[in-house]
Amino acid sequence: MPITLDDRRDFVEGLVPLSLHVAWRLMGQGMSFEEAVNIRVDIYRLTSLFDGKVFPYNAPSGWHDERWEEMLDRLRLIYALHAGEATSEAIERDGYEVFRPVLEPAFARGVAGWPRLEDRPYGFFSFNLADLKKPAARAIEIHLGNPFAPASPFAEPQERKRELLRLITNVCRENPDVAYIATGTWLNSFPPFLAFFPPEWTASASPSVGGFWGGGLWGQFYDRRGRFHRKNAEYYRQTGSFRYTPMNCRCRIETLQAYLDGTMNIESA
Repeated sequence: MPITLDDRRDFVEGLVPLSLHVAWRLMGQGMSFEEAVNIRVDIYRLTSLFDGKVFPYNAPSGWHDERWEEMLDRLRLIYALHAGEATSEAIERDGYEVFRPVLEPAFARGVAGWPRLEDRPYGFFSFNLADLKKPAARAIEIHLGNPFAPASPFAEPQERKRELLRLITNVCRENPDVAYIATGTWLNSFPPFLAFFPPEWTASASPSVGGFWGGGLWGQFYDRRGRFHRKNAEYYRQTGSFRYTPMNCRCRIETLQAYLDGTMNIESA
């Protein structure tokens, strides 16, 4: 079922201050304001300025959003005013107020865009086809979403395995050249998710470099209800590291199919 406006508000009101804290830490390590705010955190896509396609991280040469740039000018002054302070508390508070006029109008869009089960024939999973470079092979690239909110997708692991098996069976029937399945996400550091895949998947893991926006990294700050995951946020605030590192993983389709067949038979026996 879809999340509520209150759920979305809770998420955005938690994630934007956390993002400003992340940028504060990165700037303290010598990163420029522009890279920290425009590339390394994911605020713009939460605003009503985002058109669903272009944002600072992937913008073509010459792209400008004057209102966003005016807000960044104001935010830059806030960071300068509080430079050297022991915490980012004032930056988070005042920075959120800079963005509030373009955050609140986008709450309804966030609710409307939440995954719905009727639009997802494979439940937790969706996909596109992609070409791997090493090895050079056609692959199913999976994407994850929780259409079961407020329940966790991990509450019924056998159902998730059935969805995944149905996905690869149907896709390979129509695309017999597909040899691999792959994805890059923080969930590749999350044991309940890794339980859906064979050891070959985990053994292939490599850090996902450059994925600073979207659910591949920031998805760990959603809870099962679509609200803000305070425990994972607190972990970052205390350690300066994300609790779950985004990783790229892949395995052969035939290996996954055998694994799913085997584990479902064993666990349901």
